[in-house]
Amino acid sequence: MSHKYIRTKNHGFIIWPRNDDLWHVHIARAARSEVVSAGFVFFEDGEAVCYGESESLKMKSDSSDSAALTRQLAGPCK
Repeated sequence: MSHKYIRTKNHGFIIWPRNDDLWHVHIARAARSEVVSAGFVFFEDGEAVCYGESESLKMKSDSSDSAALTRQLAGPCK
């Protein structure tokens, strides 16, 4: 199952279930932070796989998003 995401300058990644009524631009406005990339994500073998683009933001996923999101979700190393 894929989800939508935006990557912001101040908050990192924000992920939500894929929903036709909740667009990337809606979440971006609520985040009140500069959006640096946006698209879709699914998880495979414990890794994030980011792809695609946001039509409402006219922004694509970035090639570094998958690794960065995987690190963000893993949290700080202990």
